[in-house]
Amino acid sequence: MRADIAKFQRRPPTWKETKEEVERLQMKQSNEANPIRPSNLRPFIMDTIHHQAKKVGDLKRAQVEQLFSNHFFSRDFHLTVPWDNAVAVADRAKREHKIDKLNNDLEVIRQHVHNVYKGHKARVQMAMDQNKAKAKKKDKGSSFTDLPIEVRQDVLRASAKEFASKPLPKEVLFSEEEIARLRASYAYIHDADQGKMKASWSR
Repeated sequence: MRADIAKFQRRPPTWKETKEEVERLQMKQSNEANPIRPSNLRPFIMDTIHHQAKKVGDLKRAQVEQLFSNHFFSRDFHLTVPWDNAVAVADRAKREHKIDKLNNDLEVIRQHVHNVYKGHKARVQMAMDQNKAKAKKKDKGSSFTDLPIEVRQDVLRASAKEFASKPLPKEVLFSEEEIARLRASYAYIHDADQGKMKASWSR
């Protein structure tokens, strides 16, 4: 029995897995996939129920997000103020002291955020294309959230690692803590700008 448990009693099927179990796997950075029902067997009723519940849940979530975006799309001052203050100081340094270095350093951070934003979208699209190519069933999902959790984790980790990698303190006149704060603040602002037309934030 111990041998069978070690071999077979691993990650549960998708329909049986709780949110807490998924979060524990994420904390452990596990890439273990849910077991897949053999193709020679008929569809299992719990898989069918889970699939239908997810479809309805996604539909209702989209309706709720649309409702909220119509009423609550506004920027958080606490998240924009680090970047806005830095821009004001840089403009003052240029205007009063003819110093352009701070503006140049902010542009380095701004460009890095833009590059990571584009790179992340490209990673997501590539993962979705690869998943679509592998999919045998026509009813496979076509959004990022429909991808296997290990694929999503790999994409998000790669983007997070790239985001945190630049610029280095030796490249700009900011400390590591200041760079992290400014980078995050501008990423929030940039994402808001990208979502203006649809009045929503990206995840």
